[in-house]
Amino acid sequence: MQRIKALLDPVREYIVFGGHMDEKDLFIEPTIVLNPPADSLIMQEEIFGPILIINTVKDMQEGIEIANSKPHPLTVYIFSQDDEVNQHIIEQTTSGTVFINDCVTHYSESNIKFGGRGESGMGGLNGSHSFYELSHMRSVLKSLDSNSRKPFRTPRYSDQEVEKLNSLTLSTFNLKYVFPVMFFGLFWITYLWKLVTTCLFSKKKNNNKNRRKSD
Repeated sequence: MQRIKALLDPVREYIVFGGHMDEKDLFIEPTIVLNPPADSLIMQEEIFGPILIINTVKDMQEGIEIANSKPHPLTVYIFSQDDEVNQHIIEQTTSGTVFINDCVTHYSESNIKFGGRGESGMGGLNGSHSFYELSHMRSVLKSLDSNSRKPFRTPRYSDQEVEKLNSLTLSTFNLKYVFPVMFFGLFWITYLWKLVTTCLFSKKKNNNKNRRKSD
């Protein structure tokens, strides 16, 4: 009760509906706050109370930017019959879950996971997701090779294994051939490219001459 009061008292001038509180009966009237300052406490903290904040924006993109300027929310609620609008908001925002054209009831759907992201929580629960989230998947790996010594991984190496390992390293490659091969390759690539562009330019020039003659 005191926490909600501390959030609401500094922005009472922005209340457009409700706002009554009775500490004796522990009653908080459903309240609507219109366009409170961005730096106010109620805009920085999670409310967990019967208070709805409404921020008016000039367009959808401004609303998305305001949402993205805050810590990741538990849920993004979208109210729209336009599938393109819904998809755009989903792609441009980050949240634990997304709910379209309704509130709260997505928590009762056991086939989808409910949970936050980042500051709004970690992991997710509901149905079988709760079991997997609260269980530890223990990894067990058994090698099919029953030999106590693994070739190539434990010494001592046989001459044959040493030869195979050396064949996989650059140290066995004669580096004195690298630069000549690279130079030769780049030379021929440059030459062929110049030849092709010259032929195309010459063909285009001849076509222009023939066109002028016909005119």
